[in-house]
Amino acid sequence: VVGEVLRHAAGAALGAPPPPFRDFIDWLRRHDGSGDEAFWKRQLAGFTTPTPLPLPGHGKGEIRKETLHLPHEVTAALESFARANRLTVNTLVQGAFALLLSRYSGQEDLVYGTTFSGRPADLPGAESMVGLFINSLPMRVALPRDTAVLPWLQGLQGQLTELQGHQHTPLASVQAWSDVPSGQELFETLLVFENYPTDPAAEAQASGVAVRDVRSLERSHYPLMVVATPGPRLSLSATHDTARIDLGAARRLLGHLATLLEGLARQPDRTLSEMPLLTGPESEQLAAWGAARVSFETHDCLHALFERQVARTPDAVAVIHDDLGSRREQLTYAGLDAQARGIAARLHALGVRRGDRVGLCVERSPGLIAAILGILKAGGAYVPVEPTTPDERLAWIIEDAGLAALITERQVLGPAVPTVLLGDPQPADAPAPAVESAPGDAAYVIYTSGSTGRPKGVVVEHRHVVRLFASTREWFSFGPADVWTMFHSAAFDFSVWEMWGALLHGGTLVVVPHAISRSPEAFHRLLRRHGVTVLNQTPSAFRQLIWAEESTGARDLALRYVIFGGEALELNSLAPWFE
Repeated sequence: VVGEVLRHAAGAALGAPPPPFRDFIDWLRRHDGSGDEAFWKRQLAGFTTPTPLPLPGHGKGEIRKETLHLPHEVTAALESFARANRLTVNTLVQGAFALLLSRYSGQEDLVYGTTFSGRPADLPGAESMVGLFINSLPMRVALPRDTAVLPWLQGLQGQLTELQGHQHTPLASVQAWSDVPSGQELFETLLVFENYPTDPAAEAQASGVAVRDVRSLERSHYPLMVVATPGPRLSLSATHDTARIDLGAARRLLGHLATLLEGLARQPDRTLSEMPLLTGPESEQLAAWGAARVSFETHDCLHALFERQVARTPDAVAVIHDDLGSRREQLTYAGLDAQARGIAARLHALGVRRGDRVGLCVERSPGLIAAILGILKAGGAYVPVEPTTPDERLAWIIEDAGLAALITERQVLGPAVPTVLLGDPQPADAPAPAVESAPGDAAYVIYTSGSTGRPKGVVVEHRHVVRLFASTREWFSFGPADVWTMFHSAAFDFSVWEMWGALLHGGTLVVVPHAISRSPEAFHRLLRRHGVTVLNQTPSAFRQLIWAEESTGARDLALRYVIFGGEALELNSLAPWFE
């Protein structure tokens, strides 16, 4: 803006004012944009969801600006590399920004907004006109991990050149031609490269007008706008909404962007996945953490640790099952252990020995927990299968896992494998078989969904689960006062954390009936009724719980921790609940 004012003053003083802005409007009317629609549809084909920016925000938000200046030597290295390879510094900035978004979002096909000057080369006097020419348009970038940096940057520059031929397309038109649903933005981040040449000192001398105090307030409706300004020290600034990106996150972002820029210039022979992201202090901290050695005692098996808890608190409530209606049952630690011993004895009578795998096809109930403990007491590893699993898939898992037995609530598959029906009478106070299990023995095998081919069984040992809780003990300080839910299926590994988190620390485990797990309102009532203190959820399920809480208006949950897993967590979606 300062340069425009000075140029206008200089032109007026010399008797040659710049052409009026209406000349550009006339040019736009004559401009042939017939190929724009086909071009943008081709550019954005298959892109349906804006690239996320998963950064922490804070509070209701305000617009802030953070700035970082690259050192002289880094700026010189960028310019030298660009000249040597017939690239522009703008291309390097675009490449570093695309890499940054890819690392932050975890996506290799992304879209962000970038600006074009909009001043037509074939319009006389366009460079000196005063008016709004700039246009923001989507930049789609593919980032194959194993691609070498230099050819990727050269392709990126060619893409930018192609986009310039369509830089006068209205963004609203591009949005309408895309596959992104109406009402959603094409992009949430905007990159601006200030390449308009200005020399305020020279222009002030020519015009006789000196501007001494310049203040400006930049604001866009995007959560993040990054501006790169050339000079002896390349300047990077981030204007951000603190409700979406807090001050610390914005500063880290600029540091990461600067690291990527330097990496592009100094290590062009590397692949995109090898580009450094962390700043010097962050790398030093990571190295210090890596050098630390922590020893976790994993000399015990899960069922042995449970038995110690039984000895400490035999009468404490271990498991509750409540359908919020007429059915409610619970077991103490001693009662749960007795049921588990009976199941172990029956499995042993069927020939199950140490190292065998035992299928588990049971509805969520205290019996499910007793069955898992019984399998471990018999020296086996449990293989959970949903009760709704088709017989064909169950038969395949039985064969693939080499099951020695199956615990179920209904007779399935005839004599294909020895079966324990959970509802049958058990031996009274049966002694557990004398099995010398070891921490390196398998505790369970969970099968993948098979969405990318045949399902695969993932084997996890006792010591792996024990170490998980040993290594996180200081984070949470779980104890007997905690009430947990087992919300997830035993065939989903989140259930392992839920179940043993309660039982290894003397807490109470509320086993959530399947029907209640599918009703956020009912689940909210269950949490309130039993005073649940530790809740483990996928982010999508927790969002539904937030909506249920909003609809009921009940704010009396006893939660001490909400622990997320299974999906990427978008922190901003939790802001209303935190408030």
